[in-house]
This record gives sequence, structure tokens and C-alpha cells, in this order.
Amino acid sequence: METIKRSNNLVECAIDLTQRLDQEPLKGLNAFLLTDYPHRFTEEQQLMASENNATKKELQKWVKSSSTTFHFSAFTPNHHKAIRILYQNHPFILFDSEYHGESSTPDGWNLLPLPADQDSGWLGILDKLMAIRSDQFYAGKPKFCARRSTFTAQIINERFLMDPSRQPIQYFG
Repeated sequence: METIKRSNNLVECAIDLTQRLDQEPLKGLNAFLLTDYPHRFTEEQQLMASENNATKKELQKWVKSSSTTFHFSAFTPNHHKAIRILYQNHPFILFDSEYHGESSTPDGWNLLPLPADQDSGWLGILDKLMAIRSDQFYAGKPKFCARRSTFTAQIINERFLMDPSRQPIQYFG
């Protein structure tokens, strides 16, 4: 869930990702979701945000990303709609340095708590290592579902160096 110019693409991207994850050979496998999206607010709050029924004050209270590069002002109702599609259609595992069990998570989702006293770069490094070492790596199609990023480019490069015979990335969207 990145800051892309056409956020209306995100809904289509989320649908495509969930469909791919529900097909063999991926069906039933654990999937880590690497995102800056603030998944710590309730499903009711998230629904209000996706339907554009929340006030700016409510959203400022709920929408808190641990990322230093993804700011409140970048979130649109399309970001919330897309993540809601993921919530409703596939279980994910996420790392979270600010989760302490006080807010709800979607059914089937698992937040892995990490020490809160780490700087935000630490979580990015952990995310990157998970992506590099994973069996499969899916990313949003650049300029449609995601922006081009050095983060993703580094993952692709490292995955190729680890095993040149495997496909380092598959795109959705």
C-alpha cells in the first residue's frame, strides 16, 4: 500500500492479489504482508474509512503508520478499500512494532509483536529479510499497484543472487 498517483488502482490490485493467493500452489500457505498500512485500527473504523464516512479528526486518531515515509495525508478511501479486500479474503502475517494486543485485528490475521523501542528502519530491514528469504515474492505491478522503489529492487537483486534459477519476483495487478 504505497503512495501511488492513481490510488483507484489499489482495489483492482487487492482483488488480483487475493485471487492469486487462493490458487495452487499458493493456496493455504502462510503469507506475510509487507505494508506501511496501519492495520491496528478496528474493522468498524476501517469500514468507515473505506466508505469515506470518518471525519478527518477520527482518521488522524486511527490512521497511524509506523513508517516514516508513508504519511496520514497519503491515505485515501481507496487505500482503505483495498486493504479491506485483503482483510476479508485472505489471512496474513504481519510484523508490528507498535501492537500490544489492545486493538483488534481481522479474523485469520496474525500480528507478530516486535520491540517498540526500535527505530522504524529496523522493521524495514526485517521486512526486507523476510521477502528475500521467502519461497515466493509478490509485489504490485510498478506504476499501477505500486511505485518503483529501491526497497523492492534490493529484494529482487538479493533473491536472484541467492538462487539465479528461481523467478525472483511475481507481479500482481
